[in-house]
Amino acid sequence: MKNLIAKFITNTIVDEELKTLREWLADPKHQKTFEAYVRDYHDLNLAMTPVDLQKAYGKLRNMMDQEKHKARPVKKLWAPLVKYAAAALVLLSLGYLYEQGHFSSQQEDILIPGNEAVTLQLDNGDIEVIDPESSGNVTDTHGRIIGKQDKNKITYDKAANSTEAYNTLKVPYGKRFDVVLSDGTTVYLNAGTSLKYPVQFPEKGNRQVYITGEAFFDVAKDPQHPFVVNADALHVQVLGTRFNVAAYPEDPAIDVVLVEGSVSMYSREYSTESQKKILLKPGYIGVYKPAENSLTTKEVVTGVYTSWLDGELVFRNMPLKNILKRLERHYNITITNHNAALADKEFNASFGSEPVEKVLEYFKISYGIDFKIEDNKVIIK
Repeated sequence: MKNLIAKFITNTIVDEELKTLREWLADPKHQKTFEAYVRDYHDLNLAMTPVDLQKAYGKLRNMMDQEKHKARPVKKLWAPLVKYAAAALVLLSLGYLYEQGHFSSQQEDILIPGNEAVTLQLDNGDIEVIDPESSGNVTDTHGRIIGKQDKNKITYDKAANSTEAYNTLKVPYGKRFDVVLSDGTTVYLNAGTSLKYPVQFPEKGNRQVYITGEAFFDVAKDPQHPFVVNADALHVQVLGTRFNVAAYPEDPAIDVVLVEGSVSMYSREYSTESQKKILLKPGYIGVYKPAENSLTTKEVVTGVYTSWLDGELVFRNMPLKNILKRLERHYNITITNHNAALADKEFNASFGSEPVEKVLEYFKISYGIDFKIEDNKVIIK
C-alpha cells in the first residue's frame, strides 16, 4: 500500500490503483501508515509533530470525500488529484515551517518582480498594451470591431470572407492571458509566451497558429480544417482535442502533453516518410529535441504538466536548473545559480500561491539550498 501512497503523492497513480487506495483510506486505522510514509517521503529532516500529520491527513481525506460525494467517474479525477497531492506536500512543508517559525517574518532584501505589460500586435505592426483589469472592444487596423476583451481574456468574433490578417499576443514573465480564437478554440497562455494567429481562419486549408513559450489548447472540432500548432521546427496537428505545448526557445526540448483526443507530431527536419509523424495518445508526452532531431514519447500524469492552469507549481523529479527557470518565468524575477553542483540534481516540490521568498526559503530549509537577494536578484550560493 505504501507504493500506492507514493504514486498518489507523485501523481503517477492509475485509475484502478486509485480506487484501491480510496477504499483502503476509508479505514481510520490506516491513518498511521499514511502518516509514517508521508514523513519518510517528504524528508524535511525536521521533527514533525502528530498535529501536523493529522492536518495533512484530514485535509486529504476531506478533499477526497467531497469528490466521492459528487459521484463523478474516477477517470475524471486527475485534475483534482494533482491538487490533493500538492495540498498534502505543501501542508507538510510550508505549513509546518510557518507554524514552527522557520520562515523569518521579515526579509532583509525584498524582491520586486518586473511588471511588463501584455501586448497585442496587429497585422500592420502596431502594438497595443492590454490592461488585464479592463474590458471593451478589440478592433483591427481599420477600426472595425473583431472581438471583445473581458479582463484577462480576448474573444474573437467569427466573420465570413475576411481578408487574412494575423495578430500576435505576447504575455510577459509573471503573467497569464487567455484568448478564444474565431473558430471557438480556447488558448491559455502561460508566462513568457507569444502566440501568432489569424483574426479569421481561412475557409479552406488548415487552421494554423504559431507559438513560442507555453500554452494549453482546447481545440474546437472541425474535421474539414485540421488545427496545426507550429512550435519552431515542430508541428502538432489535431482535429479537436485538449493538450499542452511547452516550446520556450531557451529550453533544449519541446514538450507536447495530450490530455484528451489525439494529435500527430512531426518535424520539418525529418527526411523519410516513416519518421515524419508520431501519433500521441491521451496521457502521453511527446518530446522533440531539435539538437538531436529526435521525437520520443512516454506515459505521464498530465496534471503535473498542466498544474500551471490552476496557478500551481508542481515539480516532480525535476533538475534544479529547470526549476529555477520556471520560477523566473512564474514570478518574473532573475535567478543566478553559483552552485553548479546542484544544477542537475532532481527535486520534488509543490506550491500554490506562495510568494517567491517563501518558495526559496522552503528549498533552503528542506534541501539546504542557500540563497541571497541582492540588487533585486536571487543568487543561489
